Amino acid sequence: MAVMLGGIPATVRTPVAGVELDAIAALETASYAADEAASPQALAQRLKVAPELFLAAYDSVGTLLAFVCGTRSALQLTAESMSTHDPDGPLVCIHSVVTRPDARGRGVAVQLVREYLSALPLHTEVALIARAHHVPLYQGAGFVSLGPSAVEHGAGVWMEMRMETGGPADKVA
Repeated sequence: MAVMLGGIPATVRTPVAGVELDAIAALETASYAADEAASPQALAQRLKVAPELFLAAYDSVGTLLAFVCGTRSALQLTAESMSTHDPDGPLVCIHSVVTRPDARGRGVAVQLVREYLSALPLHTEVALIARAHHVPLYQGAGFVSLGPSAVEHGAGVWMEMRMETGGPADKVA
């Protein structure tokens, strides 16, 4: 699907496993601290078990611009629930929202998250954890901060954020 992300013409679609996974893994590794980045194997597994929850954006020459990926889980957000995929789980857990460095600060991430959310069924509960400095980005996509998360992932504190697609932004579990 053709869209404009941060003023950049882009094509948004599910990536092709193998062919595009190297670029996705490289962008993930370059964008997160070493103790926070998903491994290439974890990204490949997410794409394999939940391709409908993996969305990538490519610029006009076909280069990876950004991606969002997630899995399904039980309603309780825990380190374990975020490390496995339950295809029948009621909660979508977003694991990565990554934008190429030259496109950051232009609204690409929030617009891609909105595209991602619009593809989910109405009234789907969605959660993620974010660093405090990224809370406004996710609030711009309709998420509400629930405060510090119990999930430990790398060093430092993460904020838990939730929203329901197609529902009021303040309706959280």
